[in-house]
Amino acid sequence: MVTKTLTRTLQIHGDFIKRIYDAVGDQPFTAGRLAALGVDIPPGVGMRRFRSAGIFTLVGRTATEHKSIWRLSPVVLDYYATQEATA
Repeated sequence: MVTKTLTRTLQIHGDFIKRIYDAVGDQPFTAGRLAALGVDIPPGVGMRRFRSAGIFTLVGRTATEHKSIWRLSPVVLDYYATQEATA
């Protein structure tokens, strides 16, 4: 279900979220992996904000540094899959 918060976040940060989708698809990622793939996190925006908005799902934490491991939420994956199908 697409919420107002999710819709608004996609409007504001859609380019960033689309770059993540293009880089990793439905695979888990960390902020460090995104940086290695050339996907820059917008300044002043924490990754937890995207979780609160329903964009990311927290999958777990890395074993050594306890960094958050994220995945795009099923709603976001469906949204971009639909966008590609209608393009």
